[in-house]
Amino acid sequence: MTVKYIFLSMAFLLSIHTYADDDFFCLSDGVKTILLVSAKYPNIDEIKYYPYLKSIKISNVIKTKYGDNGGEKPEIYYTMNEIVKNKITGRYTFMSQGYLVYSVTYINLKSKKITDFYRKYDLKINGVNCL
Repeated sequence: MTVKYIFLSMAFLLSIHTYADDDFFCLSDGVKTILLVSAKYPNIDEIKYYPYLKSIKISNVIKTKYGDNGGEKPEIYYTMNEIVKNKITGRYTFMSQGYLVYSVTYINLKSKKITDFYRKYDLKINGVNCL
């Protein structure tokens, strides 16, 4: 009986860890692209796009800027490089207040195309818990 309870306890703890890895700030470009930023933000080293869920490496913070929105928590802008095949291919600037991500601006360094993503509160994505 004891082994059974230990096994069930371990399975439960592992399921909690797996669930926590599926918590994301879900941001949309307003058309069709959904950017997923881990709930562990700002301590992240990757982002994902839905529905692919393939990890895209990002660098440590290369630039920090503080804004003043007149509220209790100032806006914080963290800029991080996108790294594909060991090359810097783009740049993400995350705007947050506290630990909540509200928007992300992506710049493709080759094409110079800029994509703005905004937090979506009503997104329903299979297998992903949008915060």
